[in-house]
Amino acid sequence: MSVKHSLHSNAFNFMSFIQGGVDPRTGQYTMKIELPDLCANTLLGPEFTPTLSFSPLNIIDSGYGAGWTLQLSQYTPDNQVLALGTGETYRITDRNAQPMVLAEQKLVNFKVYRDSDDAFRIEHRSGLVEILTRQGSNQAPVFLPARLFSAQGQSLAFTYRLFNSQHPVLDSISDDTQQNDGKRRILFQTARTANAVVLKLHPFVGADGAPLVTYDMQLKEDDQRVERISVLGEAQGKQVEQARWDMMYVRTHGHLCLSRVTTPTGAVEMLSYADAGHQFPAGSGRPSPLPRVTRHQIEPGAGQPLVDVDYRYPGAHNFIGGGTSLPWRDDGLDNLYKLADSDTYEYQSVEVWKQEGQEIRSITRTFNRYHLLTEVKTLQGNCQQTSATGYTINAGGFHRQPPTFQLPTEETRRWVVVGSEVPARSESVISTYDNHGNVLTRKEANGIEVRNEWFQAAEQEGHPHDPSGFVRHLKSTTTYPASDGQGLAPVLSQRFSYVAYAPLDDAEQP
Repeated sequence: MSVKHSLHSNAFNFMSFIQGGVDPRTGQYTMKIELPDLCANTLLGPEFTPTLSFSPLNIIDSGYGAGWTLQLSQYTPDNQVLALGTGETYRITDRNAQPMVLAEQKLVNFKVYRDSDDAFRIEHRSGLVEILTRQGSNQAPVFLPARLFSAQGQSLAFTYRLFNSQHPVLDSISDDTQQNDGKRRILFQTARTANAVVLKLHPFVGADGAPLVTYDMQLKEDDQRVERISVLGEAQGKQVEQARWDMMYVRTHGHLCLSRVTTPTGAVEMLSYADAGHQFPAGSGRPSPLPRVTRHQIEPGAGQPLVDVDYRYPGAHNFIGGGTSLPWRDDGLDNLYKLADSDTYEYQSVEVWKQEGQEIRSITRTFNRYHLLTEVKTLQGNCQQTSATGYTINAGGFHRQPPTFQLPTEETRRWVVVGSEVPARSESVISTYDNHGNVLTRKEANGIEVRNEWFQAAEQEGHPHDPSGFVRHLKSTTTYPASDGQGLAPVLSQRFSYVAYAPLDDAEQP
């Protein structure tokens, strides 16, 4: 299960990278396959969706084939990096504090505690609680989820086995339901052979005790790359293939990258990596650049037209600090954050849509030194739309930024017909936040404004003490009509109050 990336960047914490496809911020093509929800404890939770993911930056086979993993939270002590099951990755910079300190985590939507030398606890703003315990060999330990609790006390339990005498691989997931033999009900089970990985959903509830659904991952060649994922289901009492993905790869700049993907719908994706790649900063000690997608074609099938997109990366700047001489360290922290504050640094990518070889639309995205999207300029013919996003950014580097500096405060869209006397049109949305990332005010483009109040974590009238110390419960919301609107629309208000209920009697978490 352990993941080893070729580098770390907070650019990988944005949804454009996590969700899969071509990420215009990094130029990487990642793949994500969500398996069905496990529906634990007769639908009472906790919710868990097994997810297979591929990243060309994951440079090892830790049990699921080269570059592939089953997304679970993990902590690796050797580099002190915590990776959540959601895809976010941070380095723990103070393990002795309670909760632990993650220097690059500005908005605290989860907290990490040390329960013992062999167990960590992650409390999420959503109410989920993960217990991570030490797994793997003594030479390469990794902390992985042993239990996952809902706020009400229902749980999932995870067990592991070793792959190649080193990497812990998920063996099974079970819920609190007791079977006739007194054991927990198994919802998910895996197996690894020399040339295949088998994932079984509800492994004993199909016909004659067979799995309800099986995902069969076929591995090929010496590097154990995944070339096929078949979905096997029950039909007329037999296990038959109901869907499948086929993958082909190319090794470029030392990384294994997907070059062709056939999906269960019959669509075919083709990817090219035909330029010199992302260059690292001078003096980084990394002579080989990072591969990036230069062309992405999709043949949807069923007579639909080809989708043909080129990706271009103007200039030497990129998300890893190319074109600079900033000091580079592989320490789990973002190197671009270390750039001197006096330096203005931006990087871009251009997405060009083509039809029968002719360029018909271009989308130019601009990112700042904190990987935040600041402008999107879309041009088709002489029609241009520009979306500009403003943030609250202070001088003095990353450590001087407020907790909400990654949240957009002003979003402006502007439409113009280039070379025409037609007047331009624009609209803006303005937002403010508290230090916990909760929206305080939001003024829409139509002039309607919403103002929110939030309960603090401490006990107060209408709100009990929040057990994890999060500020996450809405106290009131008031909607004001546009000041220049027609008619006399009323001001609308809603107020909320809360009460605490005890979890299940046998819940291990309070």
